[in-house]
Amino acid sequence: MSQIEDAINRFRESVQTHLSKSRFGHAKPATISAARRRLTIPDELAKFYELADPQSVKIPTVEGGILTLYSAKSLVTKQKGFRWNSKNGRKLPDWNDDWLVIGDEDGDPFVVDTRLKRGPHPVLRDFRNTEKWLPTRIADDLGQFLQLLTAWVDILVGEFSMKVLDKDDTLLDKVEELLAPRVEEHTDDPDLIDYWTYPV
Repeated sequence: MSQIEDAINRFRESVQTHLSKSRFGHAKPATISAARRRLTIPDELAKFYELADPQSVKIPTVEGGILTLYSAKSLVTKQKGFRWNSKNGRKLPDWNDDWLVIGDEDGDPFVVDTRLKRGPHPVLRDFRNTEKWLPTRIADDLGQFLQLLTAWVDILVGEFSMKVLDKDDTLLDKVEELLAPRVEEHTDDPDLIDYWTYPV
């Protein structure tokens, strides 16, 4: 089993265990091929859709938001408002063609950077309420993104049922004590550790 396959399987198992209403499928090759006619889809993302196509995957976040991952079938449509104007279908000038939106948290996009043909393809995050799109890296590739999301689901949802903040909206010490080592299993980059260990 490859590293990306292992990351996909562990993510799917974690979500199905802790978020029982979530549903995964298996995208058909024709569905992925149809999306590839419109978008650049890296092989590891195609593998994700093949093994764990997120039909209904909504992950709660610390501040009360919901991170929704897009299915292969909806991927082209979900680029509207980011890559294309939702009304007339024209390309939006501020959006980079190399940015592929794979999910969002209440409208704030999670993006795979497809610039490099062979990868790695970093995962980025941005926010709608800024003057200009300036997505920042939150994972070096899709596999790492899924590994870190799995840590969130296992600990924030599985261990603490999302009761993770104190009265000052600071992450509880007992949560950090479990979360930090899991994050550091997958990255030694201080910026990524900060993002995934202090998700507030």
